[in-house]
Amino acid sequence: MLDDLRKNYELEGKSKEEIYNLLDKIENDRCHYQEYISKNSSYHTLCYKIESGHIYFCLSFDKKGTVEKTYIWDAKNSYTYDET
Repeated sequence: MLDDLRKNYELEGKSKEEIYNLLDKIENDRCHYQEYISKNSSYHTLCYKIESGHIYFCLSFDKKGTVEKTYIWDAKNSYTYDET
């Protein structure tokens, strides 16, 4: 499913609203949300739970508010993989 999502929907460059329309809005009981603050600007990472346990599909947004990259995050082991 994630390969199809990445291949067919060109997530990079999409706004947070476009991601919400495509993947649904983040809900506290089913998804994880993080906000990171950098020295020059604030940017966000949205992480959607994709497997039971602690595996998330994450989208990082740049300072313009568009998707910059996507990756899989294993929250239990604090490990990031499958980054694009």
